[in-house]
Amino acid sequence: MIRVVYVLSSDKTGYFPEQCLMSLHTLRKHNPDISAYVVIDHITLDCLKGKRLDALSHYAEILSFDTPSEYNTEKLRSRFLKTSVRKLVPGDFLFLDCDTLVCRSFSFEDFKDTDIGMVADLNALLPLSDENVFNKCKNAGFSNLLGSPYYNSGVAFVKDSPVAFRFFELWHHLWRESVKNGCVYDQPALSEANRQLGYPISEISGKWNCQIKYAESYQFLRKAIVLHYFTADGFSQRPFHEEELLKRVRDYGIDSLVADIIDNSNDAVATFFSQKSDNVLRFLGTEMFNVFVEDYPTFRFAETIAKFINRIKRRVN
Repeated sequence: MIRVVYVLSSDKTGYFPEQCLMSLHTLRKHNPDISAYVVIDHITLDCLKGKRLDALSHYAEILSFDTPSEYNTEKLRSRFLKTSVRKLVPGDFLFLDCDTLVCRSFSFEDFKDTDIGMVADLNALLPLSDENVFNKCKNAGFSNLLGSPYYNSGVAFVKDSPVAFRFFELWHHLWRESVKNGCVYDQPALSEANRQLGYPISEISGKWNCQIKYAESYQFLRKAIVLHYFTADGFSQRPFHEEELLKRVRDYGIDSLVADIIDNSNDAVATFFSQKSDNVLRFLGTEMFNVFVEDYPTFRFAETIAKFINRIKRRVN
């Protein structure tokens, strides 16, 4: 049996439930016979009672668990459950973050000899070399990760095996330790657990987690199984994380307008970039694209300078 598992933590105002609903809709469209579960905490259960919980229940079985009182934010409750999820759901499963869209049908054939399968973070080269990420890991209490595999935890195949149970047990423990050091992120602890246990995580194709915030992901767009569009500010949100779209999902569910946007999400994004593929792909590989994503005000300043230079060029020519 193929199982897909989500973890959801939210309050009454956030849009994480609507993101989860969109992901579940695309999952069911392409894989109608799959078993889906949404793991939520008791606070989220109380917040969602009524129409929003009913909408999620239409697509998946809701599993509610208590979380410790000291984990009093959405991020902390979500990551407490995420790092615990192996012991909460039986059988082999594919874990998906809520900010994902499923693009096609799939099976677990790719994972026959895999205990845990994940995609490289940023769809980039696997060894950790980025200084900012390394410093984040160091601040979390893990200073031996430079050059180690660094995975994105938003999509993961997880086998019902002793190796996977042991990994999640250690990941959960290390994450709780990193929280004491002020780090709420789960990927530094994941990488440290992977290192300590002799690297049980297997790298899988980027088509399973096409992270469209980053230039390296576009090679996987056309064949993507899962599109991961991220919730942080940036180019990758559009249109999937626009408040207008998410508010519509909250008010009306997945109507025909929303379905038209999300049902063929990877093709829509890929078509946009293929219209001027050479120039677009060249831009995606530049530092200026990273500035565009991470620091839009600075990008606008650079754009103003570029416009000024172009005016001078036109006058000269």
